[in-house]
Amino acid sequence: MFLKLSQNELIIIGKYFNTIQDYINLSKTCKNYDIFDRYHFNPIPLDNVTIKLFPNIQTYHKYDNTKLRNENDLIISNIKIIDWVTPVEYNERNKNENIIYKCLYYKPDKQLENITIPNEVNILIDDNFKHYTNLTSINIPTSVTKIGERCFYSCVNLKNINIMNVTKISESCFEYCKNLEYINIPSNVKEIDNYCFKDCYNLENINISSSVTKLGDYCFDMCKKLKNINVGVKGNIIPLNVKEFGDYCFMNCMNLKCISIGTFRNVVTYGNRNVVTYDNSTEDVLKFGKGCFAYCSNLKDINISKNVKEFAEKCFAGCKSLENINIMNVMKDDAQLRSFNSIEGVTKLGACCFVCCENLKNINIMNVKEIGGYCFTGCSNLENINISKNVKEFGDYCFGSCSNLKNINIPTSVTKLGKYCFACCSNLESINIMNVTKLGYGCFENCNNLISINIMNVKEINDRCFACCENLKNINLGAFEGNNIKELTDYCFWNCKNLSEINISTSVTKLGKGCFINCSNLEYINIMNVKEIGKDCFKGCNKLKNINVLDRM
Repeated sequence: MFLKLSQNELIIIGKYFNTIQDYINLSKTCKNYDIFDRYHFNPIPLDNVTIKLFPNIQTYHKYDNTKLRNENDLIISNIKIIDWVTPVEYNERNKNENIIYKCLYYKPDKQLENITIPNEVNILIDDNFKHYTNLTSINIPTSVTKIGERCFYSCVNLKNINIMNVTKISESCFEYCKNLEYINIPSNVKEIDNYCFKDCYNLENINISSSVTKLGDYCFDMCKKLKNINVGVKGNIIPLNVKEFGDYCFMNCMNLKCISIGTFRNVVTYGNRNVVTYDNSTEDVLKFGKGCFAYCSNLKDINISKNVKEFAEKCFAGCKSLENINIMNVMKDDAQLRSFNSIEGVTKLGACCFVCCENLKNINIMNVKEIGGYCFTGCSNLENINISKNVKEFGDYCFGSCSNLKNINIPTSVTKLGKYCFACCSNLESINIMNVTKLGYGCFENCNNLISINIMNVKEINDRCFACCENLKNINLGAFEGNNIKELTDYCFWNCKNLSEINISTSVTKLGKGCFINCSNLEYINIMNVKEIGKDCFKGCNKLKNINVLDRM
C-alpha cells in the first residue's frame, strides 16, 4: 500500500535535507506540483545559481558568508533578509529595516566598571573587551554561546565571571586578567584553548566541567596562586575525559601542590593520606604536552590513571618539591589500593622530563622504552631507580648531577650511554656495564666516589669519560672477551688521582692526549699493543714506575 504525500508533508520532509540536490531529487518524485513554489523562505544556503530555483521567496535567510550578486535587489524588492552570520553591534541592529540581524555582540564604553550585556546578544567577538582596564564585573546572559579570541585580554581589574552556555573558551580569552580570582566553567564547554588563562596571577580556584576534553597550550601558565582545580569532588581532580594536555599547560603554577588525573571513583584513606581511586577500565590514552607541569615548584604529588602513555619533554622540569608520582589502581573489591612511585603505563619519557626535581627520591620506570636526554639531570636526591629492560639507550646528561644516586642497575638491553650521562653523580660508588658498546663524552666525569667499574662489551669510549673520578681505584678494560676497545681517547682518565692500576684490553692501540694526566697514584700500566701515545698522556703521574710497551712503538 502506497501513501500519497501532501505538499505540506513534503515541506516537513525537506527540513531534514542538507543539500540542494536533495530538494531536486524530491521534486522529481512529485511531478504533480512544483515543490520549490511552496517555499517562501530558503531552507538551506543558496548561491547565485540555486536561488533561482525558489521563485516565491519572501524571506531570505543568510546562513553563511556567500555573497549574492542580487542581494541588494532583494532589499529593494522588500524581501526580508534574516542574517545569521554577520556580527553586528547591538546598538546597530536596526540600522536597516529590511535586515534582521541574528548575530549580535555588545561593545559599550571602555570606561565602564560594571557591564550588563543585553539578553538579545548571543556572541562576544574577538577582542570584544580587550584592554577594558576599568572593568571589575560583567553579567553575561545565557543567550551568549560564543566568546571570541582575546575577548577579555588584559582586563586587569576583572575579579570574577560566570559563563553559562558557551561550548568553547577561545584562545587568550582571559589572558593577563591578573586580578581574576574565580571562574566557573559550564558543563557544555568541551575545549579550553591556548593561552586562555595565561598570566592570571590571582586565579586561585577553577571548576572544570567533566565535558572538557582538551586543555590548550599555556592554558594556565603563570597562574601563580592556583591551588585548586575542582571537578565534582573536593581536591585537584581532572577527569579522564581530558585526553589532551597542551604544551606548558600548567607551567609556573607555583602554588599547585597536588593534582589527580583520571576517571575517579571515590576518595579513600591510605596511610595518613586521602587518596583518589580510579576506574581504569577505560582504554583512553592520555598524553601530557611539553612542559605541562614545568616549574610548579610546590607540586608534591601527582596521581594519575595507568592509561597515561607518555610524559613529553620538560613535563615536570623544575618541580623541585615533587616527591611522588602515583599510579592509582583499584581492584574489584575497592579495598586493595596500589599506590607506589611507579609510572607503569608510561612507555616514553621525553627530554628534560624530570630535570631539577630536587626532592624526587625513588622512581620505577619498568615499562619505559625510551628515556630522553637530560631526563633526570639535577635530581639531587634521587637514590634509586628501576629501569625497564626495554630501554636501549640513555640520552645525553640523562642522570647528570644526581648527587645522591649510589647504585644503578643498567639493563642488558642498554647499548649506549650518552655524553655526560652520569656526570657529577658524586655519590655513585659502583656500576656494572654489561652490554653497553658506547660510552659518551664525559660519561662519568666528576663521579668523585666511583671506586670501581666493570666494562664487558664496550667498543667505544669517548673523551673525558672518567675525568676527575678522584676515588676510582680499579677499572677493568681487559678481562672480558667482548671488549673490543681500539682507543682510550683524550683526557679519558684525567685527574683520577687514586687510580693505581688499570688493566687495558689488548685491542687498544692508541692512547689520546692527556689520557692519564694527573693520575698521581698510578704505579703500573700494561700497554703492550699500543702503537700511539698522545701528548701529555702520563703528565703528573709521579708514582708511575713501570710501563710495559710494545718494542716497535
